[in-house]
Amino acid sequence: MTNSEIDFNFVSHKNPAMLTPLKYMAHVLLIFLITNVHAQSVTNNSMLCYVSTDNVTHAVQVQLIPSKPYFITCTYDNEQVVSLPQFFQFKCTQANSTIELKIHVADAVHSQYISKQFLVSEKNVVYELPISLYASNDILKSEHAKIQSIELVNISNEAVELTEINFSNTSSNYEVKLNQLFSVDLQQEKQRNYILNCTIAQHVNINLFNTNGGNSKKITKQLKAGKNVIQFDDMQLNAGKYVVTITENTSKENYSSVMN
Repeated sequence: MTNSEIDFNFVSHKNPAMLTPLKYMAHVLLIFLITNVHAQSVTNNSMLCYVSTDNVTHAVQVQLIPSKPYFITCTYDNEQVVSLPQFFQFKCTQANSTIELKIHVADAVHSQYISKQFLVSEKNVVYELPISLYASNDILKSEHAKIQSIELVNISNEAVELTEINFSNTSSNYEVKLNQLFSVDLQQEKQRNYILNCTIAQHVNINLFNTNGGNSKKITKQLKAGKNVIQFDDMQLNAGKYVVTITENTSKENYSSVMN
């Protein structure tokens, strides 16, 4: 079985009292494994079988080229209770490529294919597809709706390294506006995508304040027209919580500068 063809075989939790002592110990160890999987490199493809139940990020380290998509077929044990996740998320290392994500969702009656293209233009950004936004009402209302398959296809000429995938019921995207106050917690292991949409290209000041109200840092940055992802983990900041506001920069400062 290759990295591009992976079966999701979910384990049913049968009554431990019916197991022999040796099998019972193995059963307990397996439950511990399932409930304690955290973001880590996947050295065994079977670890991906738990991606829709443990709700954490999984490292996959797969190179996507046009002739070799990444495909996952999901199969479920009849005793396994699985709900339809709200988001599918992934990360890539290389930029400047287009990735098409295809997700097949279905219940006992209805079937739907959801497809969306992503311009992978920035490193270390979590890209996500809101399944609940694109799925039909019939699928969303069904208690038997499940993910049937997932496919990521590179439709550009440049190779892309797919590094992480996961299902989640919370979004990684947080949209902000100019002059809005919002908080950033750099102590969290998984950072949000802070997105600022601009009608035109412009220069801005990113003003960061520490928890006692003092001005910690001001960073000047040029934003493009359209969606901009603000990545605070790339700003060489100390771990901690910050209050942030982004304001328009109308001066003639050096826009590539970083000022303390």
